[in-house]
Amino acid sequence: MGALPTFSKSTNQKASKIDFSIINKDTTRLDLKNKNLDSVPTSLSQLTHLKWLNIPHNRITVIPEFVCDLTNLVTLRALGNTIKEIPQSIYKLTNLTLLDLGKNKIDKITTVIGHLVQLNELNLNWNELEQVPQEIGKLSNLKVLN
Repeated sequence: MGALPTFSKSTNQKASKIDFSIINKDTTRLDLKNKNLDSVPTSLSQLTHLKWLNIPHNRITVIPEFVCDLTNLVTLRALGNTIKEIPQSIYKLTNLTLLDLGKNKIDKITTVIGHLVQLNELNLNWNELEQVPQEIGKLSNLKVLN
């Protein structure tokens, strides 16, 4: 069996010109860096094999609930957006090893973050956090916390 497909739109093509319907449903990696996205396209909810989602440096304000249903995700990079909160349903991403939400507008972290037991890197720097919940102490595999 060959490798599962990847899809990269890392060129200068902006999201308004990307036809998301052409993305293979077996895609495992998706790079949508610098695409002027205002939101995560709902069509990505069909990518159930996705392991790596890269959506940094856009204008995304919310991580939609359907992203938390992509339970094969291992890496979620959403730094440099204007995200204000981490969704409560993030606990479903039990395979997540890297969560990068740096340079956003997050002011508090949900306590369910403690359910992400596979997490070994968590980046929350350059947000508006006043405190970190003690549940982060449950992340026994965590090696990097920014």
